[in-house]
Formats: sequence, structure tokens, C-alpha cells
Amino acid sequence: MRRPHHLATLSTAFSAFCDLHRPGYLAYAEARLPTAEAEIAVTHVLGLIATEWAATMRRPSPAAYAWERLTAFVALRAGEHPSRTEDAGFMYDNLDFTIDKIATLTGTDTGKVTAMIAARTPLTARRKRPTHSS
Repeated sequence: MRRPHHLATLSTAFSAFCDLHRPGYLAYAEARLPTAEAEIAVTHVLGLIATEWAATMRRPSPAAYAWERLTAFVALRAGEHPSRTEDAGFMYDNLDFTIDKIATLTGTDTGKVTAMIAARTPLTARRKRPTHSS
């Protein structure tokens, strides 16, 4: 039995969304949570987005909505609720994400991400992972 055309299109669009966002989501979650829990968090949030995909696509920024869902879930699990500015600084400083990548993942325009990076606080710097010498 063939799926209706609109379901195939939604599946393709959702798969493309996951291909674009999942690696960054996982890197962010793994920086905040143990690896196994990070994988569970990302899978859970993308599953939620999948169940409401049509409604998500009608939002002004599907990427911003998905990012809000992910960061809320990770914050709940980590017991730490960083601001959007702290998160942007964390991704830029600790995960080496470019401003364009942060903008894509968070559904935020690059100008705003640039402003958030410029406004990062000492709290963000304290979260930086320690480097290990060889």
C-alpha cells in the first residue's frame, strides 16, 4: 500500500530537518548531559517534533521551536537553565560552532546570534570544558 503523497513529503522534510539539526543537537546535549542521556534527549525531542510536524512547519520558525523544546528538555535533565545568550556563547566557545551554525540550529538570525556572542558573560566561560594535556 502506498502512502498518500503529503505523508511522503512530510517524511522527506522531517528527514532533511533531522539530517541538518541532529548532529548539532547531539553535540549540545552531550556537552550538558552524559552521552547516553544526551542521545535519549535528542531522540525524545525529535520524536515529539515528528508527532507534531505539520503544526511545527506552520510556525514562524520551526528550527526555533525545535531548539526551544530541546534546550528545555536538556535544562530539566541537567538541572541548569542557561539563558539564550549563555547558550550561544557556550556553543561558540565550547563547541566551536560558527555563528551561522548556531543561527541554523536555534532558528535565530545571524545578527542576533552575533549580538548574543558579544554579550556572553563570565558564567559562559566557566562552563568551558577543561583541556587535557598529552
